Amino acid sequence: YWADIINKRLKAISGDGTGGRRVVVSEGVVEPVGLAVEGMWLYWADRDQAMIVRVDKMTGTQRQVVLSKVARLSSLTGVARLDLEKVKDNPC
Repeated sequence: YWADIINKRLKAISGDGTGGRRVVVSEGVVEPVGLAVEGMWLYWADRDQAMIVRVDKMTGTQRQVVLSKVARLSSLTGVARLDLEKVKDNPC
């Protein structure tokens, strides 16, 4: 996944490079400063709009604003929640 900041789109290509490039999001992308993929979601931080948004990573649908009015966005990192029971079994 990557941001095409000239054409204001978010694009993707499969992990093995087959199938060519595809546009995931083509509207509402102004100044993306970070992308993250977590589970079925593609998240991006938009500095100009001061928000973090997510869409289905395959279809670009189910758009949701996760956070808004976040000043000075500069990057984004996705982190999966840990299963605390598994952590207790193996704290390392």
